[in-house]
Amino acid sequence: RLRTVTGVQTCALPISLTDGNLSRHLDVLHESGLVEVWKGVERRRPQTLVRLTPDGRRRFTLYLEELERVVRDAFARALRCDVVLSTDRPAPQALLEQARALGLSTVTSVSFPSMARAPQERGGASRLVSVKAVSSGYPLRGELQLQDQPGGPLQRQTSSPQPGTVWVDAAVLDALQLRVGQSLLLGDAVLQIAKIIAVEPDRGAGFLGFAPRVMLHDSDLSATGLVQPASRITWRLAVADRQDRTAGLPQWRSMVEAQIRQSTLRGGRLETLEA
Repeated sequence: RLRTVTGVQTCALPISLTDGNLSRHLDVLHESGLVEVWKGVERRRPQTLVRLTPDGRRRFTLYLEELERVVRDAFARALRCDVVLSTDRPAPQALLEQARALGLSTVTSVSFPSMARAPQERGGASRLVSVKAVSSGYPLRGELQLQDQPGGPLQRQTSSPQPGTVWVDAAVLDALQLRVGQSLLLGDAVLQIAKIIAVEPDRGAGFLGFAPRVMLHDSDLSATGLVQPASRITWRLAVADRQDRTAGLPQWRSMVEAQIRQSTLRGGRLETLEA
């Protein structure tokens, strides 16, 4: 709450410190020249007023800027990009072309739940999985970590699965009693298991985040026959600045936000640090 005491505007905030600890912290800040301290009495009660000095304000501003940079870096690592547009239908091709014209890199992905199956000659077991079809260039930043066998050495990967192959969580192999190099059935497609996913940094939370992953190249998506008009699908367009200049990002983001406001992007939602 804000109030005025002897011409000074103050803010009373709950602090989880004892009076002694708080006093010691203030002494250190005062001795460093970061705050000014006044002690007095108001309504027969001791009162301490504290105000940032000019140097204290400068140092506090630098601290906030560094904190914002750390948070933004963590966000970029988590999303493996700068901005993500999520929709319930493919993003218009014009948005991709506009992003590339502004010097931005783009990657598209499609996520939805489905059933993965083992071939009949290998038992025909099935398992609910989280399917993710990614375009070439995935991930935009960072890397996945893969294995050739469960418990094997980690391999850093900076590109998407090759067409005709899938990368899967180890839980998929356990459930279907399959091994790397064998075939997996996904819808109408028969795909070869090429790698085991050990670490997928941009995996989200929610139901699909807990179902074991099956990742494929988006050129194989149509062969599965799983994308139907009533399918529960999330389309994502990830965008990143190629040289960290971010000059084109605000312009592209403004165009997308305008289309979302005008309802021309069905189910459109931007995932950014501010969001």
